[in-house]
Amino acid sequence: MNTSNILPLSSVEKILHDLPLNDRIKTDALRWLKHVGTDHRIKVSDLDGEFPSTLDRASVNRAINRLLDAINKAATTKGIRFAAEISPNKRDGAAGRWIWFTGALADPNPPNTRELNGARGKLYNPSAVSGDPPI
Repeated sequence: MNTSNILPLSSVEKILHDLPLNDRIKTDALRWLKHVGTDHRIKVSDLDGEFPSTLDRASVNRAINRLLDAINKAATTKGIRFAAEISPNKRDGAAGRWIWFTGALADPNPPNTRELNGARGKLYNPSAVSGDPPI
């Protein structure tokens, strides 16, 4: 696992709020974030309380994977670099498996660039400027 790409909780929350997820999936995903540790990961066994006690481990694992898949599909649909990941080694059991989120950091205060939108792809050409250069 490459821990250098794990996003902090604040970025994950912002991105999840912006993803095109149905209300139930978004609510569940945001509720799971209360289990994020100081290393920005969620221990799978910490999610046990989020599911009815009547579900067996296989059902819980399927539910977790469905939610992570929905998050990843929504990120792809929106065209952003964001992924919900889970450690692959199932032999470690729920106590040894982790969930984390990777991608680009969400800027809490993105700059307003409306005036630059029309300039996309245009290069500065000093020979096209007439008059004296600014001082």
